[in-house]
Amino acid sequence: LAFWGIFFNTTSSTSLALFADSVPRNSRQARQDLYATKSTLTFVALALGPIVALISTVLRGNEWRLEGMSYALLPGFLLMPVMCFLLTFFEEVGPNQPLAELRVGLLDENRNSSRGGSATDLEAAAKAVAEAESDLLRQPGAAAVPYLLLAAELITSVGAGMTVKFFGLWFKNVFKFTPAGLSLLSCATPVAMAVAVEVLKRVARRCPCGPVPAVLGFWLTSIACLLLMVHVKDWRLLVVLHLLRTALANAKEPIARAILADFIPSSRRGRWNAVHSL
Repeated sequence: LAFWGIFFNTTSSTSLALFADSVPRNSRQARQDLYATKSTLTFVALALGPIVALISTVLRGNEWRLEGMSYALLPGFLLMPVMCFLLTFFEEVGPNQPLAELRVGLLDENRNSSRGGSATDLEAAAKAVAEAESDLLRQPGAAAVPYLLLAAELITSVGAGMTVKFFGLWFKNVFKFTPAGLSLLSCATPVAMAVAVEVLKRVARRCPCGPVPAVLGFWLTSIACLLLMVHVKDWRLLVVLHLLRTALANAKEPIARAILADFIPSSRRGRWNAVHSL
């Protein structure tokens, strides 16, 4: 598990840095939309694992046995070679690489022309975008934004480590969930998170004060749901609150990552993503 954690954090932070360098730079809204789409697809994919665990658990008797739990983990680890193979298709993006190439996704000159603009035009547009990014980084307080996001992530992670990790045991021991029932809940959770990401994306787009107040609204609502969960005795209402809390709390991730990418130069995105992944 320790090696798995090292592998996951290393690959995720690197891929996030490459993703940030590859998305369009001419629109902050387009960046946030792409991050939201990426998170939605990721959450939907995360629902596939619990489905496999559900099938495995049902076939093995739907009982809390250590042997059955280990079999439920095997399909995920068997997919690791596929994941490692896909990583070989990633192309490193250097901080000094022409921004025109990055803006169109590392396309060659002929394909640039076929998309409606010459390489010179794209370089000029990219230069203007780079100047706008430089102006953004020079604004008062811009240097503090990554540290504020990091502080918020650390506080959230400490709180999550004392609560979220034990939800499964809580449902099992207090509400007598079966392995199949817990697998169904684990399958529904990332789907709810994907829906919340899309909802927050649309709310943030229409918010007159920008995306941050919308993110705070979702986050504070998730805290209220967590407090309500303590006093609920009906497991059906508890499941609804759990899904709502988890979805609202995690919906902020793509917008937070997009904001971090806006205020971090390309040369330092890898290390900042690594720190945020901790």
